[in-house]
Parts: sequence; C-alpha cells; structure tokens
Amino acid sequence: MEGAPFTDQEAISTWARPWVAQAVKKGLLRGYEDGSFRPQAEANRAEAAALIDKLMQ
Repeated sequence: MEGAPFTDQEAISTWARPWVAQAVKKGLLRGYEDGSFRPQAEANRAEAAALIDKLMQ
C-alpha cells in the first residue's frame, strides 16, 4: 500500500487499503511507534477521542 508503509500492511483488508492510505495522507491516522497499523486491534478510548478531535478540526 503506497503512502502508508506499515509493517503489517498486508493484514489490512484489500478493500480498506485505499481508505487507510487517504486517512494517513490527510493526517487522520498514523499507526503506532513500532511502525504497525494493527488493523485487527480495537481502538481504545484515547485513540478514538484523538481521531474524533482530528475529524472535527
């Protein structure tokens, strides 16, 4: 996936990859410090709040 070179990018569903790439490009998502995206993990409350804050700006 171009634009979001996550270490676990192959775990991101094919249909979701363009959407994830756009969200990264727009600064809405950036992944984790270890370079992963963790597409199968649930977002915690702080992560959800950070995303909502970015969407409202």
